[in-house]
Amino acid sequence: MLRIKILGPNCYASDRVREATLAAFERLSADHANLQIAVQHVDSPQEIQRYPALCTPGLVVNGALVCTGRIPTAEEVTGWLKEALRMRV
Repeated sequence: MLRIKILGPNCYASDRVREATLAAFERLSADHANLQIAVQHVDSPQEIQRYPALCTPGLVVNGALVCTGRIPTAEEVTGWLKEALRMRV
């Protein structure tokens, strides 16, 4: 299971990060039938400060901050999820 955190307040940018993440998951699910993700939205400033994010939105995959301060594309998120899968094996 991949653990995903979206850092930032409930806003347009955070919603777009979530959409990109779910689109990436759908793409990977075609090749990895048993792939599961847990997506958590983190809007607490204290929790966000646990990561080296200078601004939001942010995206964390399995504890590693992979993107901050912008909305990533679904293709970028797919790459980060693939990398996390390789590291998991």
